[in-house]
Amino acid sequence: KSLLAIGGFDETWVHNQDYELNHRLRTQVGPIILDPEIRCIHYCRESLDALAVQYFQYGYWRLRTLFRHPESLRMRQIAPVLLLLGLCVSAGMALYGSLLAVPVPAGYLLLTVLVSLCSAIAEKRFVYAFLLPLIFPVIHLSWASGFVWSFANQFLKMGKPGS
Repeated sequence: KSLLAIGGFDETWVHNQDYELNHRLRTQVGPIILDPEIRCIHYCRESLDALAVQYFQYGYWRLRTLFRHPESLRMRQIAPVLLLLGLCVSAGMALYGSLLAVPVPAGYLLLTVLVSLCSAIAEKRFVYAFLLPLIFPVIHLSWASGFVWSFANQFLKMGKPGS
């Protein structure tokens, strides 16, 4: 099958169009094989603010793919939403002085630091140990916020994205 045979690239979507296309390719054509010989240049966002905007949009538009392809949702995409909910609940519990407010933020902080250290050691880029603990929460919480915001907008409209 060709890209056109499965409907082509949906240019009406602002974000997440590659994920949606890849989902259709995997379900209608088969596995996507990545060739390690292919090289590309990746440009990183210049600030944490720009990264936050990028990932908010990714999360926001991921809901549109979810409505079109409900089976495309993966646990790794639910995890940031659960983190955000857990942090909100923790903040509420902290207002009441409960020690139950500690595990979620402390656990996330510990995991973030450990993964950052492991990445720094594995890549021999020790600056990662300092940068990644800032970058991971921006990515995770921005994506989750975009997803939740999109869900809230659709719930209020009582319709699916694009309808």
